[in-house]
Amino acid sequence: MSGCTINRTEAPIDGVDVADWQTPATSELARRSGDGAPALPGTERQWWSQFDDPLLLDLIDAARNENREIRIAALRIIEARAQAQGLRANLLPQSVTGTLNGGYAANALAGGRIVDNDFLFVDAGVSAAWELDIFGRIRRSIEQGEAVLSGVEASARDVEILISAEVARRYYNYRTAEARLAILRGNAALQQRSADIANLRYEYGEDSELDAQQARSQLVATETAIPGLMATMEQERAALAVLTGRLPGDIALDDRADFPVANLPLYAIPAEMLMRRPDVRGAVQGIEVQAAQLDLTKAQLQPAFVLAGAFGITRTTAGGLTDAVTESLAASLSFPIFDFGRIRNAIRAQDARLEQAVARYEQTVLDAARETDEVAINLLRIREEIALLTESAAIARRGLEIANTRYREGLSPFDRVLDAQALLLRQEDSLTAARGREAVALIGLYRVIAGGWDMRAPEEIIPARTLDRMQQRTNWGDDIIENVAGENTP
Repeated sequence: MSGCTINRTEAPIDGVDVADWQTPATSELARRSGDGAPALPGTERQWWSQFDDPLLLDLIDAARNENREIRIAALRIIEARAQAQGLRANLLPQSVTGTLNGGYAANALAGGRIVDNDFLFVDAGVSAAWELDIFGRIRRSIEQGEAVLSGVEASARDVEILISAEVARRYYNYRTAEARLAILRGNAALQQRSADIANLRYEYGEDSELDAQQARSQLVATETAIPGLMATMEQERAALAVLTGRLPGDIALDDRADFPVANLPLYAIPAEMLMRRPDVRGAVQGIEVQAAQLDLTKAQLQPAFVLAGAFGITRTTAGGLTDAVTESLAASLSFPIFDFGRIRNAIRAQDARLEQAVARYEQTVLDAARETDEVAINLLRIREEIALLTESAAIARRGLEIANTRYREGLSPFDRVLDAQALLLRQEDSLTAARGREAVALIGLYRVIAGGWDMRAPEEIIPARTLDRMQQRTNWGDDIIENVAGENTP
């Protein structure tokens, strides 16, 4: 019999080796982080704490508890648990049924008169069938169910990482637009004063009308950018509301004039962290599931050994109160003889699907490496851009001071002041936008390496009212839905 046992197909997952993987960008990131760099967030703590923004912490916490996509992913874990539990039950008798029949019988003559041989009867019995797992088919199906469950858990982790990162990205898009709006309004106020001065000088005949019109034109051009930034803020606020489980408009964000991100540390990216990504883990589980499916298809070539038994009792009033007992026990062995290649071709198809799963896993690893490299490049170059823009903004600010002084002293025309104001606005706006992109790039770094994810049981995510509703409809037991009363959201 041991020679007929299913040989377990091992999942081939060694096609892409990232143990020593590095690119110029990731190497540069490691060099800049230095030997004394702090531990990478997401291993010991949540990455969003690095931004030191209590409101961001509250928003991400709200999203992790109220976002419906995260909740759906948690419910899928519950579903996969139930399915895996059902597969484990196949090791026990697959069918145990009871029957109960009763009735009244009588013989009638041609005239319709009932003779004395009428009687009552009751028939009760129980039967069972049990496929013995001699060849390992059922055990392999259980392993497949466990692999499916692990894949669903990995997908749920991926959803939570993506939602947390999306909340942070939307939040810093909002703060970036808010800071750019503050700069625009500040420059608009400065340009308004310049326009007023130019208009007064024109009225007193000290300057031409051209200077007054140029000052007014520059002010209006600056003000035209304000509605677009306000629309961006409103859109990002609405997105944050939905991400945190609320209706658009049902969220309040405090007003800030300064951008809340500065001097965030760089981190080296250990290559092995790519393998910790939920999408990579999910791809590994996909291989496991398909390897099990190949084995289950091969198992159709093996015999199926089934034990069946029945016990019944019949009580009747015919000829006095009598009982009859029936018992049976049987064994059957079934196996395919001629299927004209259907099973073997199904095996070939499953084998091809296994190699597809392997290629899908390898592509996932390659995509993870590409994303990591892109994020590293983006983060490094943005840091360089910020350094240059900081210097450029300081120079532009000093240039405006000189232009104002020379204009007041009559040493330069008014258009030099307007040019200096426009340059300062561009540089300050570019610097603020770059700082926003820096924050988003750092969020992307944590996302691509799956940082900041602490494994939570689905019962901690699904609201208590939902769990109670499920328990009222269905007996879930403690093996599928654990009792975590008081730990999840109400």
